[in-house]
Amino acid sequence: MTADPFTILRVEDMLLLPVSVINLERDGSRLVRENADEPAVLLFGLPPQHVGESDVRDAFPPTVPAVSAGTSRLALLLPDGEDGIDLASEALLAWELLQNTSVPVSIPPDDGEISVFSGLPRTAIEFPAPLLLGTEGGQRMVLRARPGVQGRARTAVARGVEFPSPPPTTRGSCPFRAVGRTAGRPGGSWSSRRRSRPPTIPRIRSRGRRAASCTWTRWMWNHRTTTARTLARTGLTVGHMTGRTARTARTTARMTVPTAGRTVPTTEEAAMGLFPEIKDDLLERDAGLDKAFHAAKETPSGQALGSEPVVVVALNQQEPHFFTGQLELEVHYSASLLKATAMWAAHELLRAANELVDSFDARPPPADVITMLRDTFNPLIDAQRVAQLRGVDMGNTLLPRWDDVFDVRADSFVEFTPAFSDKLSDAIANGSNTSAGTVIHGLGFGYLTKAAASAGFFDDSATGSPETADGMWLCGDFANGFTPRRIPCVNDTGPVAQATSARQMARLFTFLGGRSLAGAQNTPLVDGDSDEAMLALLRQAVLNRHSMLDQDTTVNFDMVFSKVGQGPLNTGAVVCSEAAIIDERSTGRRFVAVFQNRVGTTSAQLKPVSQLVDTTLVNFLFP
Repeated sequence: MTADPFTILRVEDMLLLPVSVINLERDGSRLVRENADEPAVLLFGLPPQHVGESDVRDAFPPTVPAVSAGTSRLALLLPDGEDGIDLASEALLAWELLQNTSVPVSIPPDDGEISVFSGLPRTAIEFPAPLLLGTEGGQRMVLRARPGVQGRARTAVARGVEFPSPPPTTRGSCPFRAVGRTAGRPGGSWSSRRRSRPPTIPRIRSRGRRAASCTWTRWMWNHRTTTARTLARTGLTVGHMTGRTARTARTTARMTVPTAGRTVPTTEEAAMGLFPEIKDDLLERDAGLDKAFHAAKETPSGQALGSEPVVVVALNQQEPHFFTGQLELEVHYSASLLKATAMWAAHELLRAANELVDSFDARPPPADVITMLRDTFNPLIDAQRVAQLRGVDMGNTLLPRWDDVFDVRADSFVEFTPAFSDKLSDAIANGSNTSAGTVIHGLGFGYLTKAAASAGFFDDSATGSPETADGMWLCGDFANGFTPRRIPCVNDTGPVAQATSARQMARLFTFLGGRSLAGAQNTPLVDGDSDEAMLALLRQAVLNRHSMLDQDTTVNFDMVFSKVGQGPLNTGAVVCSEAAIIDERSTGRRFVAVFQNRVGTTSAQLKPVSQLVDTTLVNFLFP
């Protein structure tokens, strides 16, 4: 007999999912196939994730007409050859080992159904209209029914609401564009097409943390979500449909405008805003850039390099960005280069604080804000430590020092204190270790490390193999009083507190570099204002001559933004690192260049790296 529906509760992050199954029966601690010749399906339910509301043009009314999304469903198949699956949350949530289902574009659904085909339920995401992902005839999203009509209203607020037909085109910041009506289906439908993707499982890339909006006549759909981390492992990213980590989503649109009272965000809502959402991987290895790099490696300068990780990224007006390099997954001690991580984390914490303030229907009074941040976020930071900090007595090094980091404005939003801003500027633009220590003390090791892990810059389960760990770790304060926490690295004889892979640092700088392109609409690292502030600090570092690749005056590129690292290994050798955004002079093409583990600090010792980068650019642009 097919097993009854059940619920998964993952206590670690309070992920709660209803699960039902098809062709699976319970056998002790496992779910096993009933019929070996039939598909075995696990159906995971996700709560409503989006709200569509009226586009208010004139005076703001007390109530805004709105429609909520319905629940979404992920239909995942047990792979052929597998007789069952353990009845445990770890196994059931290992979605990378299951197979996603998508709708067939060429056949109609079963009678009375919208997402069941030949008796097999398929993955169906509410947008808030039913959004079905199809792979036949190229990658495209197929919207099979109009919302709020034909008795399909989702909630009470939707009943009686008349929705307009879709427009012939949607442009601007909307992540897809309409390409034509599809005849032959009741109510009409329209499809949307993205850039081509590998013909396996369709991907819908998120646009980071920006809220995208498409106006349909007098209606606007607002959504503010990003790639679901767990789903990404299956190859299906549903950034505009499910919240991060496939948890309960928060909605940015409000159903009504209250006239009195104050709604307090839940702990779960606060937790989802505290740590950054996983960042898209904007890097795509490019054959032409690879060829240019390997040709540069054959020159005398290239042959002078050995164990130095190097990454070169060619920035594009539209994502993804092309990259090449060597040893890019290795984690190396990189000293002050990791101050860029602290700079980024500080702006993520600023974002999180202001999002929490803004999540109240009536903002708390300024005098209560710091206490609210401390009381809300501190328990979450403590409870969600990375593996390296769990069970460790961190003393006063774990949590942010909220009063030192933030001032509260009259409108209850927060900003960096002048003292914190000065220290942050001094740490980045002047390379001050003392100021960097103050910044890190303000953020706390708990937030720094978990933010990197949450954003996808660090994997706390991979550090045992530093040759492939591909992570970014900052858990030291540059000898300013905090006891450091260390991980293994490739280039030193013992564990270190400031380490990164070239690839992850290149990812961070690629977000900033992509946003720095004139006219580009690339994904922000944090948000527009924060990215501009970070770029200004990195620019000031160049003006203050805190850069390395441009010490070679024979290169044909200009240094635009930079952060360097220089420090001693346990062996006594001094190694240099740098992450830079550079412009090739003759074309103006912008690139990101990252290198690590170059022994020596003189211009002559750094020259082989700058020559390798310069030759790669020339080979790529002028093949």
